[in-house]
Amino acid sequence: MLVISQSLAQPRFSYDQAGNRVQRSSPPDLVLNLVLLQANFGANAAQNFVVNIFEVVGTATSSGTVELVVTAPVGYTLSFNNSITTINVFALGNQTVNNPNWTATNIVANRQITVKMNAGQYIAAGGSSALGFTITRTTANSGSTSSITASITNDSTLTYDSNSSNNIYARIINAL
Repeated sequence: MLVISQSLAQPRFSYDQAGNRVQRSSPPDLVLNLVLLQANFGANAAQNFVVNIFEVVGTATSSGTVELVVTAPVGYTLSFNNSITTINVFALGNQTVNNPNWTATNIVANRQITVKMNAGQYIAAGGSSALGFTITRTTANSGSTSSITASITNDSTLTYDSNSSNNIYARIINAL
């Protein structure tokens, strides 16, 4: 018996910086990490941290589509300044960030910030983007432990991410 199989999958297209339509061989995949070296917070203490987003399969994301959500636990607040290009992270010094390429699109109770990449911006194949945030302890009880999380929003169109199983990163923090 002879079986002939044919894939009917539609090719995926995106646009490069010059506006040329290009076919992508596979959808991009984003992973992230959160750099916060000092995770102990005294009363009213603030710490800067960086969220790094990496494209890992060698396909650039589509322009202006990537979305990230950062969430702080109860008793902490977050802030994002889209005009800064460096942020001072404890023990690492000034870190270069791409905040001007992103816009905060939703802020919930100063504990959750959604940022979206601006139109015309993208993460290159095998490239990355770094974002700087500040977390401040406000009402967290002394001795409590909780987590700050960063997550790439699910992408049903596969224009910026093809694997939702690697889209969240959590960092444990402690209130002294």
